[in-house]
Amino acid sequence: MGRQKDRRLKQKDRRLKEKDRRLKKEGKRPRRKRKPTACPNEDEDDDADGRDDAVAMEAIMLERLDNEVWWGGAVADGARMPFDAEPVYRDLGAGLGGGQASPLMISSRGRWVVSATGAPFALSAEATRVVCRGEDSFLVGSKPSNLRSGLRELNRAATEWVPTAPPARRMFTEPQYNTWIALNAATSQAGVIRYAEALLEHGFPPGVLMIDDGWQEDFGIWDFHPKRFPDPTTMLTRLEELGFAVMLWVVPYVSPDSSVYRELQGQDLLLHEAGGDALIGHWWNGQSAVFDLTRPEAIRWWQTTLHGLEERYGVVGFKFDGGDPEFFRGARRDAVQRSLLWARLGEDFRFNEFRVAWNNRWRPIVARLRDKAHSWEADGLAALIPEGIAAGLLGFPYVCPDMVGGGEIGSVVRRGGALDEELMMRFAECSALFPALQFSLMPPEGQDAMVLTAFREMALLHQSLGPTIYEVMQSAAETGDPGLRPMVYAADSAPAETMTRQFLLGEDILVAPQIRRGAREKRVWFPPGRWSDDGGRVFQGPGFVSRPSPPGHLNWFTRA
Repeated sequence: MGRQKDRRLKQKDRRLKEKDRRLKKEGKRPRRKRKPTACPNEDEDDDADGRDDAVAMEAIMLERLDNEVWWGGAVADGARMPFDAEPVYRDLGAGLGGGQASPLMISSRGRWVVSATGAPFALSAEATRVVCRGEDSFLVGSKPSNLRSGLRELNRAATEWVPTAPPARRMFTEPQYNTWIALNAATSQAGVIRYAEALLEHGFPPGVLMIDDGWQEDFGIWDFHPKRFPDPTTMLTRLEELGFAVMLWVVPYVSPDSSVYRELQGQDLLLHEAGGDALIGHWWNGQSAVFDLTRPEAIRWWQTTLHGLEERYGVVGFKFDGGDPEFFRGARRDAVQRSLLWARLGEDFRFNEFRVAWNNRWRPIVARLRDKAHSWEADGLAALIPEGIAAGLLGFPYVCPDMVGGGEIGSVVRRGGALDEELMMRFAECSALFPALQFSLMPPEGQDAMVLTAFREMALLHQSLGPTIYEVMQSAAETGDPGLRPMVYAADSAPAETMTRQFLLGEDILVAPQIRRGAREKRVWFPPGRWSDDGGRVFQGPGFVSRPSPPGHLNWFTRA
């Protein structure tokens, strides 16, 4: 049996070496070369820095340590993180859950597993162990430490991580506004101007304004619709006068049987079925052809188109939607690779937003959490903090919660305008001190003025702390630490490991929003040290303190 095992390992190693030669020939980065080993948990096989060799195996199993919890895989599973006793399974090759994902796992004890080549794998977290199964080798860090040390070690080991400057400063220092829920089918030049003017009339500060789906002539024809936007230049001038920086929504899809479709098909820039016909895929807006982003000519087409919009109209960047590997179809690795390339395209634009990204760890992209329902549960408000924590640990530090009140339009439409006012206020409070803050839905006329007041106060709070937030983003870019952090980052012991109802923004800001319906008191846990609230009262940690939490009030503290 031993000789058979050695022979299989040698065969696997030869295949990996052959892959390296092929990657070099194609001008791509080869995997990190390390001696294959089948003993990721044996100390004698560890490197001096605590990192194990690359493991030329299709499965890695790590037994759980005492009081050890794990994060990993897809941000969409954040509401179930940290993985503890409840069994969890995610096959990253089958789908990303509509959000960002990375092929890695990391624990509160600083242990980690990451794909050595960036390939997707299946992960399962069980009561006594975690298991990763994939097609390629893994890098493993199995020596216990703490989450902060483990994450930094993982970043050093992963060849994809290269420190870069954060996205545009205004994405973090000012509120963002999006027309998706506010206007949707009524998106028009007049509607966008009215929306922007109303924000200022209600006392909101100007910021980044994203014109979502509906501005374009067609999918693939990325220019303003001539009837809905008869004079876009005048509109952009007016929005700039009001103080807004404007972004536009785009997707990597093309309406079939159109002139641009025939042009792109003739240039071989679209994905094809096995028989040679253009692939027509289904996404939330219907049936469309899909760009083949592995072709340099397709990337150049997008660069020319988008930079042309910047030059012609003065827009500052783009919301890159779509990009879900499910919509690209095809082989597992090919599908996620196209998602990665879509996000890499967006790095050319310092104002950007991505709902979906694959393994774009520590790249300068703003990662918005997947669409949230207008709900208190794990499909809505309850998911914001755990998913925000997961995003940072998986390598997406520039995280934006979904639109305040929920950006899943079906859940809003189904309520017929009868929105939960308390929920809307709690959404705003929970989102206010995320790295980025985004509004769309504004309270309809006649609703409780408290909702509008809460929205405005949270927008102004975010703006007032904007310079500090951006400093946190710069520090994250330099150190590899997430900006929005779990409490275990400040104290690697109980009860910090499993807390998902409060978080840290950098080293010195503690944020404890109320996310329970009807609750008027928040039990806040303070890490070791002295913490001051916004009124100057000081609290000594570690320990719990009950704080009033009426709707419209956010409990947040700075290190004293």
